[in-house]
Amino acid sequence: MSCQGEVKSYNAGKGWGFITYEGQDAFVHVKDCSGAAPNVGDVVTFDIDQDPIRGGQMKAINVQGCTGDANAGKGKGKGK
Repeated sequence: MSCQGEVKSYNAGKGWGFITYEGQDAFVHVKDCSGAAPNVGDVVTFDIDQDPIRGGQMKAINVQGCTGDANAGKGKGKGK
């Protein structure tokens, strides 16, 4: 099912944030975005699924319409 919402928050350093959808927040991770990272205020389309890690919460997958740099906030790993 395709949904539409607005990116409420996004932390590039951690690679995750939230999308407001029908008055609720849906978790979003950069790996579920196709080709770009979300920016606050982006209106995106996505599929919604139950988050298996955060029981009862919603997770956005197959997210499209992001305008940010997918490599922003990526470090060299291992705290470097």
